[in-house]
Amino acid sequence: MSTAATLSSGEKLPGPKALDAHLQRLSRWQQPEEAGAATTGANRLARLHARVSSVRRDWLHQTTTRLAREFAVLGIEDLHVGGMLKNQKLARNIADLGFQEFRRQLE
Repeated sequence: MSTAATLSSGEKLPGPKALDAHLQRLSRWQQPEEAGAATTGANRLARLHARVSSVRRDWLHQTTTRLAREFAVLGIEDLHVGGMLKNQKLARNIADLGFQEFRRQLE
């Protein structure tokens, strides 16, 4: 997905792609390690997941706040996200955007 949202003015808002930016490191750190290094690997992995979540949450807050301030009326397309997630080629990118949280914050 190239854009997360498109405004009526034609402006396209790119998504944060938080997971894509950290996916290679995430997959490498999820590999099994030696027995002695298990706790540091788990801590590292937890911090990386927290970072991805933080980037996504920050983008959502900034974008929804901007939209709420700029526009008096907002229309949101009702998407069937569950059906879109069944498409294996798009599922990771769709899940990475957090559509439900985007909608909840705008409401």
